Amino acid sequence: AIMPQWNPSDWIYHSEGGKHAIFRYNRGQHEVAGSHVEPFYGYILRIRKVDLAHVSFRSKHLNGREKVVSEGETLAKQSLDEWAESDSHKFQRLLVQPMIGRCYLDLAKTVLLPNSFCDQIFDSTISSNVIPESRLPSWKFNNNDKPMQSSQDGVIAYLLRDHTNLLPHPRLPIDTTKTPTVISVEIKPKAGYITRSPLVLPENRCKYYRTRYSLQQELMQRGIIRKGWTKDTESSGQLIASNYSPLDLFSGSRQRIHKALKELSNNMQNNFRVWCNGNQIFGEYIQPSNHECSVILDMMFGGFETINSSTECDSSARLLDSITTTLTNILERETLLPNVQRIQLLDVIDGDGAVKIYQRLVNLCMGSQNDADELLDGESLCIREVSRSGDCEGDRLLASSPYEMPKCDHLCNFLDEVHRCHAYFREKERDGCIESDRVFINECYERCNECLDQISKDACIYLLKNWLFSLALCDISFFVTFRLISGVHTASEEMQNDDHGGVVLCASKNATFSEYAVFYEMKVVDCDPKSAKKLR
Repeated sequence: AIMPQWNPSDWIYHSEGGKHAIFRYNRGQHEVAGSHVEPFYGYILRIRKVDLAHVSFRSKHLNGREKVVSEGETLAKQSLDEWAESDSHKFQRLLVQPMIGRCYLDLAKTVLLPNSFCDQIFDSTISSNVIPESRLPSWKFNNNDKPMQSSQDGVIAYLLRDHTNLLPHPRLPIDTTKTPTVISVEIKPKAGYITRSPLVLPENRCKYYRTRYSLQQELMQRGIIRKGWTKDTESSGQLIASNYSPLDLFSGSRQRIHKALKELSNNMQNNFRVWCNGNQIFGEYIQPSNHECSVILDMMFGGFETINSSTECDSSARLLDSITTTLTNILERETLLPNVQRIQLLDVIDGDGAVKIYQRLVNLCMGSQNDADELLDGESLCIREVSRSGDCEGDRLLASSPYEMPKCDHLCNFLDEVHRCHAYFREKERDGCIESDRVFINECYERCNECLDQISKDACIYLLKNWLFSLALCDISFFVTFRLISGVHTASEEMQNDDHGGVVLCASKNATFSEYAVFYEMKVVDCDPKSAKKLR
């Protein structure tokens, strides 16, 4: 099989995270119809920024300027089998997909991009001034950064579905008379739990009463920490702290889910972004005009909702309210959030405990951090079959762990102490008591530390791998993409499955229709394993 054609002009900068840049295919479906090349309509490219920077540096400073890629240039390669499966792909395939549900995570296709393509797309992105100023340092060449693929043949990247678009539902009729209005919302849910670990340091025990997200909001507001999405002109005190609570979003309660979504939409930061037909309309520093919102409302709900397009003063608020209400209907019924939370709850040691256990592992590795990191990042524990129906905080705190629990009496004693601490906090919550018994917590803290001083190497790896797995699922994003279905009689409610998205019926404000049908897809993105270097 020959690799497809890669034309830099077909791809534009879309967004980025800490390590990766996202490029979106920029040719419409009508432009590629009938082409002999497999079209990339509805797809995005995910490329490591360090790989782009290395290619650009090699091109300009080592081998001279590489030839400019011509229209239709191809890179011939029989297969990508000679390159090992990436850690991220393996992590998603073996761990994340089976535990959150295969229908919620699409695995990327590995592709090999020509160096000339990467060089040009790097230059065009840098020169376009679309990169946020705070992100520019991550695009600079650093000789200490190791590229993923150092071959002269090209750069390994990942081809993914563009979740601001929808694939057609096979059982629903397609209206060819008009293009449906597709709304896509990206949400970063954050950690949906409060730690109950007895290993929290005494000076950090505010963690027992506040979410990790609320603590980070306070630190950001005070200027102690800074996120990449903020503007350099924003100083300490200018950031308005969000009132969003991940506990509401993960609660399973319709009212609390809706409250969480309203708070996210009121103060979006980098945690709530909205697209309409592939164009971003809401986000931090992005706000459409009231007229634009009114037009979108008419396109979306004209046949179902009572919309007065001449009254535009609150169109933005009404559009966001319509979106959050639809999202509430979807999130309440799907199992994605409970499945994600079940993995997040594999954190039974907290970040404070993770640091201590990592130190124990380094000592057992004769003081070598590199050896400890290799054990944590490698396949040092067997992966077992996991049922997602178990209760993580029952008799076995780590019942949902995908890793085989090693035999270690001190590990069992430690987990017994952790369970006692969890049971204590559950009882306090039932009694409505906020204050904890300092004597009990201190005694539990000491007993746990005594156990950790004696646990085995495999026990350290087991606890830390579960913590890193939890951490990865606290840092995901997911898309909910939906459109209305013309004619409610044509659809009945249906859960999302491996073959297609779901259908939900929503209450209508229109006297003619009591409800309208929404076709939707939920997909997790940005789900990468966390490196052991996080613990250094």
